[in-house]
Amino acid sequence: MKKIVLVEDERYLVDIYLKKLTDENTQIFSSAFTEEAEKLIETEKPDLIILDILLPKEDGLTLLQRLRDKGNTTNVVILSNFEDNIFRQKAKLLDVKDYFLKTDYTPGQIVELIKKYL
Repeated sequence: MKKIVLVEDERYLVDIYLKKLTDENTQIFSSAFTEEAEKLIETEKPDLIILDILLPKEDGLTLLQRLRDKGNTTNVVILSNFEDNIFRQKAKLLDVKDYFLKTDYTPGQIVELIKKYL
């Protein structure tokens, strides 16, 4: 079974992605907070992390930097409304597989794009 950790603070988006990505072969864990997400990632050892940038308390790339510093090489896809060249460059340096703007895709399109990383 494939595991995904979704780090997203917009509850309605979490609900959409839980419905669209969960099936008999995929298990999804979600958190709106980086501290809780980090614990989920460490315990569940997901196949993929879907990470928002703008989160309460701490941005998603700060979490990703900590994970990479600990040797975590899990595939990461950024899914955010935040468009910034500095963050895109930092994401690339942190080996993010893709960086999607939520506003450019429907949830169904996002799901199809994400599935190729599982």
